[in-house]
Order: sequence, then structure tokens, then C-alpha cells
Amino acid sequence: MFELATYKQSPWAIFGKSFSLFKTTFKKCLPFTILSGICVIVTTNLIFKNAFTQAHGAVATSSVAGTVLTSLAFNLISMLIMCCVILQIKRVVDKGNTSLSSVLKRGLVRGIISIFSLLLFIIVYYIAVFIVYLVLHFIPVIGSTIAIIIIALASVYLLITIFAWLPLMVDGMSPIKALKKSFDLVKNNWWRTFLLVLFVGVAVMIVEFIIMSISGVSIRAASSGMVPSIPVVSLVLVFLVALVFPTWLWGVIWLQIKDLE
Repeated sequence: MFELATYKQSPWAIFGKSFSLFKTTFKKCLPFTILSGICVIVTTNLIFKNAFTQAHGAVATSSVAGTVLTSLAFNLISMLIMCCVILQIKRVVDKGNTSLSSVLKRGLVRGIISIFSLLLFIIVYYIAVFIVYLVLHFIPVIGSTIAIIIIALASVYLLITIFAWLPLMVDGMSPIKALKKSFDLVKNNWWRTFLLVLFVGVAVMIVEFIIMSISGVSIRAASSGMVPSIPVVSLVLVFLVALVFPTWLWGVIWLQIKDLE
């Protein structure tokens, strides 16, 4: 049984403890991560087939649009399933009800609300960035380069400050309350949170590099028309990562949230 420390820990300690939490939550999250893995495989296969078809000049605009829409649909389903993973890990940490049916029902409902809130936030963010860039760009002293640096630093600060927003929404908070609580949690612990996010970010980049390296080779082979079907090793790797990585990643985030609370 996983035991959560009640005192503030260093980012490295939380990073290390996340593997202990992973051992506890992996099996409980497995039904959801399997579904997510299937969605990822379908999406990867669609992209591969589209690249292979384009290489032979036999693809229509409607076919490309259909592939894009299908991929988006499966990505949305995968995101909803990830919301169930987030909720399952939270209930394990809190020693609450972790039955599959209850987590699935609440996770999907809260997931829909959370994802649309997140998409709205992203749209507002990019609009704000565009406006700020225009304002800064036309100030002679600042210029475009300094404007980009200012926006980048502000974006990093914002990213760290709202790191808990999505999990808190999935857990039941309204988008505004979750945003406010995330700000409050990080307000006096920004550097601790930044270091943890940095550790996690490096891990994410390593995993993405491995996946993109293998998948990239496969898609390039398809684009050249050399390979008619995606190699099995690529699908297996993507599926295994989908089984393991989300459970660990959201476990780290929940550990940090509980530690800050």
C-alpha cells in the first residue's frame, strides 16, 4: 500500500516516490491505459497509411480530411481516458473508491468539462499572446526579439503556475476554482514546482524522442512508398509507452499537488 508523506519534500524526493506510487496504481489504471494505447495505435496507423497513400499520389482531399477528423476523434477519446487515469490515481492516493465503473463514469463526465475548458484556455492564451506581441513589437525600445523573450518567460511562469489545473478540474472543481487553487498552491513554491516539472519534462522529452525516432523512420519509409504497412515493433513500442507512461506522469503531478496542500 502506498503511503504519502505529510511534509514538504524536495522535487527529487517526489520524483523518486513517484515510482513507488506507480507500482500501486499501475494495475488499477491498466484498463484505462489499454484503451488509450489502442486509440494511440489506431491514430498512428492512420497517419502511416495516409503518408503511404500520399507517396503513391492516390489520396484525395476528402481522404486527408477524413484521416485528420478520425485522428482527432481518437485523440479526444484518448484524452478522456487519461482523465479517468488522473481520477483513478487521485483516489488511490486518497484511499477512496477506485472501482472501475465509478471512476469511468465520473472520469468521462469530468473529462469532457475539463478538456473543453482546457481548449478554451488555449484559445484565449494564444489570442492574448498575439495581442501582447503586437503591443510590444511596436514599442521601439523593445522590438520583436525582446518581445518574444518576454512572452516566453511569462509563458513558462504561467505553465508552472497552472500545472495542477487539469487534475483539479477532473477531481471535481470548477475551471475557475481549479485555476485559483493551482495559483495558490504554487504561489510560494514556484521554484520547487519548476524543478519537478523540469525533471518530468526531461523524462517526457526522452520518451517522445524515442517514439518519434522510431515512428518517424516508419512514416518516412511510408512517405517514400517503400513500406506498405507500419512495422510491428513501432506499434508495440507506442502501445507499451501508452500503458506505462501516463500512469507515472499523472502520479508525479498528484504527488506534488498533495505535497503542496
